[in-house]
Amino acid sequence: MNDKQIRWRSLLFVPATSERFVQSAVKQRADALQIDLEDSIPFADKEQARANVHEIAEKFADAGFDVVVRINRSWRHAVRDLEHSVSRHVKAICLPKVPDAGYVQSISEVIGELEQENGLEQGAIRLITMIEDAQGLSNINDIAA
Repeated sequence: MNDKQIRWRSLLFVPATSERFVQSAVKQRADALQIDLEDSIPFADKEQARANVHEIAEKFADAGFDVVVRINRSWRHAVRDLEHSVSRHVKAICLPKVPDAGYVQSISEVIGELEQENGLEQGAIRLITMIEDAQGLSNINDIAA
């Protein structure tokens, strides 16, 4: 596991289907660029957004940015998002609407498998958990642990 401390003051959200926003993002002064597969992507465009992740992540990393990918919450979409997102260019996966610690643990297991398949060090991909509802708030201590 990588114990290096990461400190980001700002993350710029970039929809994975907007070439204009992707081009503009590398000209900004954010600490990290977050490729969004979740709320900014209409359901009909989810597959195209996933297909774009690798190229966008490589472009952002080559420009000197740390790269984060925000995946979708539902399992059906989350696993497919992860399959397209876990790569050497991505520093972290952002988990929206986290309900409980079990969800985080399960996502972590999937990421671990994908890290191994992709020849990455175990724990190379960090997790950012977002608490966005009452269920997550009531489970916040377990999520943080």
